[in-house]
Amino acid sequence: NNPYMGWAPTAERGPYSQPHRLVYAGLKWSELEPTKGKFAWSEIEDKFKLAYWVGRKIKIIFRFIMDYPGVANHMDIPQWLYQEINGDGTWYGGGFSPNYKNPVLISNHQRVINAIAQRYGNNPGLAFIQLGSIGHWGEFHTVYLKASDTGYMPSISISNQYVSHYLSAFANKKLLMRRPFQIAKDNNMGLYNDMFGDKAETERHIRYFNNGYANPGNWGFAEGTYPAMPDFWKYGPSAGEFGGPVSQFLSDIAISQTMWLAQESHTSFLGPRCPADPAQGSAPQKNIDALHNILGYRFVLRTTSTQQNIQPGSMVPVSMVWNNKGSAPFYFKWPLELSLADSTGRIVRRITTNDDIRTWLPGTTTINNTVAIPNNLSEGTYTLCVAIIDPETGNPGIDIAITGKRSDGRYSIGNIIVKS
Repeated sequence: NNPYMGWAPTAERGPYSQPHRLVYAGLKWSELEPTKGKFAWSEIEDKFKLAYWVGRKIKIIFRFIMDYPGVANHMDIPQWLYQEINGDGTWYGGGFSPNYKNPVLISNHQRVINAIAQRYGNNPGLAFIQLGSIGHWGEFHTVYLKASDTGYMPSISISNQYVSHYLSAFANKKLLMRRPFQIAKDNNMGLYNDMFGDKAETERHIRYFNNGYANPGNWGFAEGTYPAMPDFWKYGPSAGEFGGPVSQFLSDIAISQTMWLAQESHTSFLGPRCPADPAQGSAPQKNIDALHNILGYRFVLRTTSTQQNIQPGSMVPVSMVWNNKGSAPFYFKWPLELSLADSTGRIVRRITTNDDIRTWLPGTTTINNTVAIPNNLSEGTYTLCVAIIDPETGNPGIDIAITGKRSDGRYSIGNIIVKS
């Protein structure tokens, strides 16, 4: 149950039976700013149970939405904004698709994104931002088949204006886009696939980000050439949600294919449609665990080599071979710590290495470090420990898939004898 990966069920519900460290919040403009300039922060934070999740160290993924199709006509932009744009857009039977080219809409969008960033942009509880804003469900398309006229996608030059609002406002957050736009590639964004698990759709998603593609502007997608982003997952997360009932993708018949799709797309997290609800130990648990073990990163320390007999004041070489058995790296610069514990378990020496764990891609990584032994360190046997530290708490923050975990979250990986 490590951070920034796994299941991301909706923040509106919970608690959930399955362990998770993320939740998803789809933020509708109509609910956030019912009156221009007056933001319903308290109401939004109550709706998405922000205090509840923060108290449990569970972080938020949010997506800003202007058009969420439903069973009846409604608006997901505020009434005052509808009036300001003079109703410029399309009623399609299940909602309202605004004209994204409207300059009044664009300027107000920049203002509201800046307001959201001012409140949450430096909040460590905000994990990732999915863009968001344009198209049905914020998915950068207008393919809602309830009506023949479902609104129109703007040109890429127009949609880039919306994206630039996020880039300016959330400079310190990881952003994800629905498709491989050039602006996403230029800014090392992640990508998400809200049809994950559907074989045809997920293979198309993989093909598109690996090879790029051209779209003539049909089926509610913006006309243009979309670049290949085969390495995007090395810098920004791959994510999404299941494209249908979760159970159909976790059945014994389907699980191997689902795991393969997760691995090929380097998926880190899935939600809000995800298997967070089934009771632990219930029938699907085996397949839930199998898929979860594929998602994100999974660090295993395979070997540790060091000098066991040393003198005070000397430098101890420590060589480690790590294996990331997941599908993706960890996307934050959390420090790797080596430490020594005395016979009582007390940490008497700690060093932070220069290793960048963000570069630990799937596969093995060998790192070499040294630990300086203080001149005044008493003779005796010490336990060498390793940990990945959460900068927010200063404590170990990532579970490693090995034995030897201590009560403080560090892992015992060997002994060193200090003797003059």
